This record gives sequence, C-alpha cells and structure tokens, in this order.
Amino acid sequence: MNLKSTLLLVLLACGAGLWLWKGDDWGPKIGLPSNTPAQSDSKSLTALTDHFTPKQIARIEIVAEPAPFILEKTDGDIGWKIPGNWPLRKREVQELVDLLSDLRTRFQPIPIAENEDLTRYGLGAADKPLIVKATAGGTAYTLAFGEPKTTDGESSFTRSAFLRINEFPELLRLGPDVMPALRRSPDTYRRRQLFPDSERVKIASAGAASPFGPPTAGGASTLAILTDKVKEIEVRAPGRSRFIFGAAIPKTESYALKRTAAFPLPLAAEKGGEPIVQSQRIAGSWEISTPQRDRIDPERLQKILTTIPELWVEEFAADSSKAGLDKPERTITVTRADGAKQSLLIGAVAKTVEREETVSVPSPMPGGRPMPITRKISDEYRFAKLTDNPQVFVVRADRFTDLFVPVDVLRDPRLVQFTAEEVQEFTVNAPGKPPVKFIRKAEKWMIDRKPEPLAADAAAVSELVSQLAGLRSAGSEPAGDAAGGTTIAVTAQEKRPDDQPVAPPRTIVLHLGRAKLGAWPAIASASSALVAIGVGANTEAGTIGASIEGWPRVVPIEASILKAIAPEGGFRDRTLTAFTGVDKLILERDGKVFTFSKSGAIWKQTAPKEAAVESLEVEDFAASLGRLRAERYVAENPTPEDLKKYGLDAPRAKWTAFANGKDVLVLLVGGKDAEGKTYAKNVSGGSVAVLPADVSAKVLAEYRSKKVWDLDEAKVESIEVERDGKKFKLARKGTGWEDPAAPKDSIDDTAVSELLAVLGGLRAERWAGDDVKKAGLEKPSGTITLTQRDGMKRVLLLGTTVEEGIAKKQYAKVSDATAEVFVLGEFQASRLTRERIAYVEKK
Repeated sequence: MNLKSTLLLVLLACGAGLWLWKGDDWGPKIGLPSNTPAQSDSKSLTALTDHFTPKQIARIEIVAEPAPFILEKTDGDIGWKIPGNWPLRKREVQELVDLLSDLRTRFQPIPIAENEDLTRYGLGAADKPLIVKATAGGTAYTLAFGEPKTTDGESSFTRSAFLRINEFPELLRLGPDVMPALRRSPDTYRRRQLFPDSERVKIASAGAASPFGPPTAGGASTLAILTDKVKEIEVRAPGRSRFIFGAAIPKTESYALKRTAAFPLPLAAEKGGEPIVQSQRIAGSWEISTPQRDRIDPERLQKILTTIPELWVEEFAADSSKAGLDKPERTITVTRADGAKQSLLIGAVAKTVEREETVSVPSPMPGGRPMPITRKISDEYRFAKLTDNPQVFVVRADRFTDLFVPVDVLRDPRLVQFTAEEVQEFTVNAPGKPPVKFIRKAEKWMIDRKPEPLAADAAAVSELVSQLAGLRSAGSEPAGDAAGGTTIAVTAQEKRPDDQPVAPPRTIVLHLGRAKLGAWPAIASASSALVAIGVGANTEAGTIGASIEGWPRVVPIEASILKAIAPEGGFRDRTLTAFTGVDKLILERDGKVFTFSKSGAIWKQTAPKEAAVESLEVEDFAASLGRLRAERYVAENPTPEDLKKYGLDAPRAKWTAFANGKDVLVLLVGGKDAEGKTYAKNVSGGSVAVLPADVSAKVLAEYRSKKVWDLDEAKVESIEVERDGKKFKLARKGTGWEDPAAPKDSIDDTAVSELLAVLGGLRAERWAGDDVKKAGLEKPSGTITLTQRDGMKRVLLLGTTVEEGIAKKQYAKVSDATAEVFVLGEFQASRLTRERIAYVEKK
C-alpha cells in the first residue's frame, strides 16, 4: 500500500466519523431526508420531549397483577415513595425514572387508523400490553407498551418495543431494552435490607472466652456493622415465665444499648499493617442502658451490631392473617443518629424449611481422615413488619439467638478492659495503709517513693497486674459489697505502632470489698508499710464484691486476688545482689578470719593456713551470694535498736566477696527468726532482710573439707569392733573374710565390703568442735580399729547419739589428739554401729 492510499483511507474514516456525529444536522440542509422524526406534527414526541423529564415526572403506576405498582415523588426532586411508605431501593427506582425520561426514538412515528388492529405491534387487546400511567409536567398520561411476537430466527434481544401514548393516532418504535426493564417485579424496587445504616469494617474478633484471663486471640474479617449512624438499640423478647400459685406469668426480656462515643477508627496492629478495629475498642463506645447501666461484652456486642444489618426481607407475604403481629413476640428498635426511629415487629412462625447440610466429623479410627456426614437442618422463618408500614413480610430467624438474649448474658464477664501490657501505672490504697504507687519505667516496675523510687519485685507486681487484667465475674451473686475495701487506680494506654496516633491514657478505678476475717489476721509490719500492702485478714469466703468506679454493678470475683495485692514481704524488689565471677571469699566468724581463694576451677582455704575445702559447695555458695534475694524485709533504714533486735550489732558472721580484685559484697549475718531463717544486711544496701532457708544454711555452713581420712580399703587386713563391752574381729582370708575367734562361722563378705566402703569414704556431715566431753568421747561408746597391711593402725571413736528430728546421727572422732569432733550422718552411723551377727551369713 502506497502513501496516497493510506491518506485516502484516513480521510474517509474521518469523514465517516464526522457524518455520524453531525449528519442529522447537515442532511436536511443539503436536501437529504432526516432520521430524526419531526416533533412539530407528533403529539407523542412532544409529550416525551416536553414533559417526560426527571424533574417533571411526579407519579408512575405500572398496571400489573395482582396489584399495580405505584411510585409517587416526595421531597422535591429526589425522593420517591410507594403506598405504605415502604423503603425503596434508590438505584433501581432511579433506573425506572431514567428509562421513562429517555423514551426517545430514531424512527418516524407510525400513523395508525382509528380502530386499527394493533396485534402486529403487540398492542392488541389479546396481547395484554404493559400499561404505565404517569403524571408528567402536570398532565396524566397512559403509556401502552407492546412487543410483537417473535418470528423464526428472531432473537428477543433484538426485538423492538412499541409505545402508544394516550389515544394518540401514532405509535413510537423503541429499542429492545425497554420491555425487560418495565417487566421487573415490584419487589425489585422494595429495599430488602431492613436496617441499612451500616458500614463495612475489618474487625478483629474478641476471640474465645477464657476463664483464666483475657480472651484468646481471634481472627479478623470484614463485616457490615452499625457505626455512628446509629445511637441506640432496643430489643424486646419473651423471657422465662414466672409461676405464682401454679399460674404462669409471662415475662418480657428487654434491654437497650446506647452508643456513648464515636465508632473507633481502624488502626494497624503493627507498623505498616492493615487497619482493623478491635472488638474491645468497639465495646468501649457502647453500654447497656436498660434495665441497668452496665458494660457490655465485646463479643456479644459485635454479634448484635453485625446481625441487625443482616436482617433482610426474604419474601413479601400475600396472606398475613396468621402473622401474629397484633401482639408481636419480639421487637427491635433502632434509633438513628438524627433521632429517627425504625422498629421491626416480629410475629409468629411463617414456615419451616428443611435442608441437608454436609459436615465433617472426626474419624472413629485414630489418625483417620474426617468423615463427611449429611444432616438435616431446619430453618425457621417468621412474619414481620415495620411499625410505620402495613406491608407484612417474612424474615429468616437463624440469627435471632444473637439478638434476643437475657441481659445477664450481655454483661461483660470481665471486670476491666485492658491488658497487662497496657498498664503504665497503678496505685493501691488498702484500708489502714498508706497508698502505694507503682510506675512502669523502661519495662521495669518501680515503687514511687521520695526522695528516690524503689525497685519493685517484678514477679509480684507482674502477677498482680496480670490478675487485674484478667478479673472476671466468679458467679451470679456478689459476696458482700465493694465498699470499705481496697481501691486500685489503674492507668492504661493502648499499645500502637510508631506510625499510628498515640492512644490517650485511660484511668480505671477498681473497688474491692473486704473478705470475711479469718482466725489469724495477717498484720503487716509498721516498718514495711511503704512496701507491704496488707489486707488484714485471711479469707474464708471464696469470693468478694468488686466494682468499677462510675458503674453501679457489683460483681463477685475470686478472693485470691487479695493474696496478690498483699504478697508476703510486700512489693519491694527482693533482689539483694546481682554479680558474677567471685574468686575470693573472706569469712570473719568467732574472732577468726578465713580466706578462701579460687585457682582455676578449684577452691581452697589459703588463710590462716592452707587447707582443703569442699570446692563444689564453695562454688555454689559464691554463686548464691551473687544472686541473693530477700524472702522479706523487716526493717528499712534500721536504727541501732533494730540492729540489736536482729543480731546485727554483733554479727554471727561477716562475708566479704571479691571479683577481679574488687570487693562486690559485704554481708552481715545476724540472728534467726522463729522459723530458723537468718537475718542479714548488705552493708551498702541499708535494709534488714530475712534470707530464704537454703541461703540461711549456706551463710553459716562449714566449708572445710569433710573428708575424715585417706584410707585405701584394699590395704585393710583386719577390722576390730568394740561396742558396749563386746568385741569381735574380722580378718582377711584369701579373697574373703573370717572371724579368727570363730573360724567355723561363715562371714558375709558383702556386709564387710559395705562396712569398708563407709570407712573408706568416711565424711563428716559437719564438724562439731573440740568438746569431746559433750560428744561423749571421753569414754567412747565404741571403737573401730583398722589394721593395714603395713601394720599401720587407724582408730575411729564413736560418741553419743545425736537426734535431729527423727534422724539419729552419731558423734565421732579419729583417735588423733589433734583431730576435731564431727557428726556422722544417719546412714553412716547405722552402718558403723552394727552388731557381729550382721556380718555372719544366714543359713
């Protein structure tokens, strides 16, 4: 193709387009016939052009069986209504109005004679043309629409429609899209959604309820929910009947919900995440207003706010004689933000439809695949109507269980709506105690105290905060009231990502009632009043009353919360030390100074003389010193009188710990409390503390080596035992043992081996000093003499029995004059005090 041909085609295309656009105007000027009908001679075209405009059409009546469909204009140019004032679907109504306003034809009107048969146009009497009566421009018009029967090969999608207006002697040919639009059912124009004042919002579900704390996390989904367009919801339903003298008295269950704040804005749960709304935040903007003002359960509220927009007309009822709407069983009233009310009356059952549903059930065989089963489901439908409209219709009742519930079910079982992570500070005010304020700083809890705040016990405070966040009603009736007990004011702030607006802090004041006094009141020490919050009594009742300031309801909660409010030792941080790497210890005790040093992984005593120690025990003790915790505090900033009271004016022991040449702790060890636990004070710490039982034992323990002697069992040739005036001797014979005084007796080699094992690994349970008289060793109750192969003898002296509880231990001493008395453990004592018969084989 050459350039000239291309240019010619372009010019022809442009000319065709221009003629398509302006041809109707240019044709008559150059003598060509026009496709546009002349309006001056056509009454039909004049009526359509002059009167059938959106502003001038005032009434539309589509004549149909069993009743005509009528639309009448209201509220100026935009509003329409039908008889009975049923809510309309605005888009569909506007489409009908636009259709009638745009009835135009590109063909010349078709003249018709008087009494002409119009069957070929679908407008004969037998064709039952579609009649539309309209008032437009103040004039009443009757529009008859017909459609000829299809011929072979003709599609209904291309078949023209014909229109006759009034009795004008002409017809207008219209496009094929007119008749399908006019034949729409009247139900097409009626709004099916009963409460359309909703918005689609992505909501994070409240999740499953948990009896031990906040609800578990739920999913997020986009739902149609009532928001700021609605300000109140009232629900009435039949309740359980009351019986008086055997007669049933019907009872009505009713409640009202009131929106108290704007619907919360969607926020992202994490930086850059999709904005969602938490159910708890929605519940914060609503409350139960009737029968008693109260907080509402987030999950229940979400169901109500999303169920009401889902109430739809399933079908319009032709026969409402049995609808039961003169005395409706249930009523739902929604008050819009502008004050307008809409009430739905729900009556008797209209029908029940059974359907089959396939569900999966677990396999009866372990590890098997789920099994599909088919079950029958009955769907109930009820008659209903709106109070301002006589039209009766049918609604589906499957979601009624989410709306018509007893008000007690709507009450939030949680006492507070915050999480432990949201709590920034709280103040506890217990009866007879000064208020104690806790502040979270850099994820650490501090007790607010002048001049300097005190570190709080993180475990105790976290436990209390967790219990507060998880407080739930523990029953239907409160145990007492919430007056005169402990008050806790909590400041919480919702956690939000950095790219979200900062949440405003909220203050919740919680009132806890007093528990019934037990037999032994727990009285907190006056010296620890700032750090120990006592409630003054043990609880006998399982629950106490609790309420939130500003809300009237008192709910029962578990009385165990009182233990978290007043833990043993208070909320003061009980951490006394925090260091590692101890390599040297100095003990000052009984006027003596002992130094323990670590070389590599081994500890030993280096002063006043070098000696072996129990290295593992010293290592464990050194580690304990680095993580000391007080069981409780008994005096803060102790006076000289306090030091004397707790035995710290003249300490029983003083430990100094060193790490890398620097002293990291100087610990004074005082007397013991009634439970045998030790009072102690960090010289740099100030407060007097009671150490736990295990540490109390360690700070006064003996760390010298408890090994009594070095003995090679294989070298022992004979064992002579003397006890209570009786003697016997066991001597080696070959690979076994014999009693030289009774060689015919068969000696139990296993029993002798047990005795040698105890003697070879002989260890003191503890050293007991030099008082042999006290130990009964001036005149020993027994002796055990071991003779080795080289003739060397070792003698163990046994003293009196030491009873500690039910355990029976034994004083003992090596015969060396310089040796120290020690105590044998119960097992060792039992083996070393056996009679001769224990070593003779049983026949």
